[in-house]
Amino acid sequence: MNTSFLVRCVCLVLAILPLRGRAADANDATGHFQSYLASCGTNEIRCLWFLNNEPKVGMVMTLNLQAETTFTVREVFNWAYQSSQTHPLTHAQVISLRDLTGRLPGSDLKIEFSHAVSVAISRNGKAEIYHYDRQHPPAEIQRLYDLGGGYFYQGNN
Repeated sequence: MNTSFLVRCVCLVLAILPLRGRAADANDATGHFQSYLASCGTNEIRCLWFLNNEPKVGMVMTLNLQAETTFTVREVFNWAYQSSQTHPLTHAQVISLRDLTGRLPGSDLKIEFSHAVSVAISRNGKAEIYHYDRQHPPAEIQRLYDLGGGYFYQGNN
């Protein structure tokens, strides 16, 4: 067998393996963050968007309406939790948030998960998940983030 041919084959395999690993990581991260949204419990609002439009770094906000708190964290999938904070909500904020969840607009069916700002709420014991274009979010979503104390970046990354 030609040594040059063998070296080229080994180089090709070594070049492809990291790409397969990255695709698997992206799929695993997407599944992880979709599960986070789908696990939204009663008296919770879960919000998520991705840094750099890649489903590896999730900007997570969980509003617990029962405990009247907001938890925010930058979650690097399968690696770290960064800049986590929990802060209280006022009773007036909780009332406004409950009202807001009753009038969320329908999802943008064309937006990719990695380019969306996603919101999950629980109705009748089942999570309802909404996705919106992060660059052109409905006013209700901006209001939800304003009340909850989180933020999302609307520009291009």
